[in-house]
Amino acid sequence: MSIELASEIRPLAEDELPILDAHLDVERLAGRHHDRFTQQRDGRLTYLIAWQGEIPIGHTIVRWEGTTDAFVAERIPRCAHVEDLFVMPEHRSRGIGTRILKHGERLAMERGFGKIGLAVGIDNPRARALYERLGYVDTGIGVFEIGGAYTDMHGRRREWREVCEYLVKRLGYSGSVRSSTSL
Repeated sequence: MSIELASEIRPLAEDELPILDAHLDVERLAGRHHDRFTQQRDGRLTYLIAWQGEIPIGHTIVRWEGTTDAFVAERIPRCAHVEDLFVMPEHRSRGIGTRILKHGERLAMERGFGKIGLAVGIDNPRARALYERLGYVDTGIGVFEIGGAYTDMHGRRREWREVCEYLVKRLGYSGSVRSSTSL
């Protein structure tokens, strides 16, 4: 397996919105790039985009106010939150998701966060394996459901639900974490 490296990972710039709409407009993201850019401009998150030349091939959000899920936020305070890590299918398993996550972790450390977390679907062992390889550990808070609604590219309202567990990584710490109470 050869590793294909994204030429650059950087926060979304306003003039790049049309490019994302043309190349990364997967159904659940229809119209959401502008909203994410607005939240980035307001300082609530950073919308990281992975680029292969002039083409966007992946993204993630790093929320600076933590997760928007109240169940998790009560239990895991003061934690930067990664959301919606995505790599185009034809670019998966080439190290791009890892590079996007590591970029987000660096930004979180630069902002003074000691930990960063993310929700992972219990039916997504491939993603969980990636996160655990990168040092994310289960917080022990149990399973919870996330979900929402969106309008698809055909104007139809759709709902989605996912049962998840929450993983956290200590930033700037190389040892293993044994207990959720130390998170």
